[in-house]
Amino acid sequence: TQAVTGTNREPYSHRLLVRESPALLPSEAGVLRREMKDIVIAETPTLTPQILLLHWEREPFKDIRVRQAISLAIDRKALGQAVWEGYLAVSGPMAPFGKWALSAEELAKMPGYGPDPEANRAQARKLLAEAGLPQGFKTSIVARTSPLDHVRATEFIGGELSKIGVRAEIRLMELASVYAVLGPGNFDMAYFSFGFPVDDPDLVFGVHFIPSPRNYNKYYNPRVAELFAKQAPMM
Repeated sequence: TQAVTGTNREPYSHRLLVRESPALLPSEAGVLRREMKDIVIAETPTLTPQILLLHWEREPFKDIRVRQAISLAIDRKALGQAVWEGYLAVSGPMAPFGKWALSAEELAKMPGYGPDPEANRAQARKLLAEAGLPQGFKTSIVARTSPLDHVRATEFIGGELSKIGVRAEIRLMELASVYAVLGPGNFDMAYFSFGFPVDDPDLVFGVHFIPSPRNYNKYYNPRVAELFAKQAPMM
């Protein structure tokens, strides 16, 4: 969100899962409007996904049931309300406003995107039990000390995970220290964000789903890599 003075342009808004940081919350924008009568708050969609990384080469995250349980535990709409005052919309891997976005029906089929948070958590506990972790487990989440929404989001996620027995220590650190941890993969989970200049699968999947310097959680699926290579040259 950008504050622009001395213009008559109407503000434009788009509710996203992704949000540029640092940014004005709606309540903060309201204060500016009241105190600066000539201000116009220009709101625009961004391509800065906020991501919870699970290091899938580490136990217990090697087990897909554990990864699915983590996803099921997080109430994304409640996260948006708690951290961004509801100024958030749930999305899949690609931006919700773009041509590559999943439909609401497709999204609802993914673990953690169903409409009933309690049912999602019940399924999460079941998956953990099937994975041999009926009492949950201890882990940690690395996150930046700024912007503040990273801290708030990480703390919220930690609370959500505790509801299924996953006890996550929050490890806050300065950005340089975060990179020092992410680069060699010295983490269990990490809350982070990336910025993309355009809504392009080559950029998003090229970072997160095939080997790359910023694929910090070391995810690799041969089938995904094959499909990525096939789509890359297509116009």
